[in-house]
Amino acid sequence: MPKLPSIADQERPIPRGRKGVVTIDASALKEQKLPGLALARVGEDVTNTALQFEQVLQREQDRLDRTRAEEAFNKLRDKQLDLTVGEKYGFTLRKGADAINKPILQEYSTRLEDAARGISESLTNDRQREYFRPRAAIVGLQFKEDILKHVGRENSAYAEQVFRGTVDTEVRNATVRWDQPDAIGLSLERINSAINTEARRAGWSPEITEAQRLAAAGKLHTAVLGQAIGTENY
Repeated sequence: MPKLPSIADQERPIPRGRKGVVTIDASALKEQKLPGLALARVGEDVTNTALQFEQVLQREQDRLDRTRAEEAFNKLRDKQLDLTVGEKYGFTLRKGADAINKPILQEYSTRLEDAARGISESLTNDRQREYFRPRAAIVGLQFKEDILKHVGRENSAYAEQVFRGTVDTEVRNATVRWDQPDAIGLSLERINSAINTEARRAGWSPEITEAQRLAAAGKLHTAVLGQAIGTENY
């Protein structure tokens, strides 16, 4: 009878670990839709879209602010022109003594400043006022410069007017007092003083100054002699 193998004679199988590295198909993971990553990506897209929208809004608002500031500047320019050459109250209408003897620089500067303040207050936000304010300041400086130039011109015209008036007044005075040598001498003295003042102001040369002096004196003597001849009192 054959002998059956005993348990001791049998070899027990020894478990052995598998050699090598387990690989994972990355393309399969890429194709998988992971909920967490998807939500993060959607959130990023929404944020970028919101930022772009905000930038568009800011650009449009800035364009609107600049346009409103430009409109406000046009209004100030119109006011400046009205105060300069307006038919009712432009300062260029002030001539001679009216331009010299009244504080038109202060008066008209205040008018323009009040207009600029009212226009600025009509704007809807600080950004618009920020765009408007520097340009309004430049207009104010230009306006004052124009006033000073006008006053300078009118001052020159006024001084010449006073000079001519002095000569005419003293010739008339000598005509009335033709038989009073002292009065005639005083009139000649005033005329000479007025000629010297005008020569300094206008920058006359000595030749022009002397010509003016001879012309004025000749006018006065002609008037006196005319009176003497007319009354036959030689």
